[in-house]
Amino acid sequence: MRKTSLKECNAEFALEKDQTCYVLFDCPEGHDDCRHAIPFTPSLEGVATPCEHALWQRTGDTVDTLTLSPSILRRPRYASREAAIEAGCIPEYVTEGMLCGLHIFVKAGRIEFCGDSK
Repeated sequence: MRKTSLKECNAEFALEKDQTCYVLFDCPEGHDDCRHAIPFTPSLEGVATPCEHALWQRTGDTVDTLTLSPSILRRPRYASREAAIEAGCIPEYVTEGMLCGLHIFVKAGRIEFCGDSK
């Protein structure tokens, strides 16, 4: 079942180099063992580029007010469970997170799904 807010996804902020510049959250698509880490700028402390891979622009300073742009697009590692096994993954270790194709907008702590999210 899809979750529609960061709060429902157990979102929390994380540090890099003493700056709060990541939001971590459970997969809003509801995939087991799937968590997302999104680096943003500026940090909550106001530093413009504290995270090495910060591609998202942040406004809001709480989980309930956070807005990120552009959209968050995560491509699945494998197209299907069968494709993962064919590529050499051990069947019992293939997780839903490996197949996650998340595509969302985060606006004021709310999650808006794009049509190709899966």
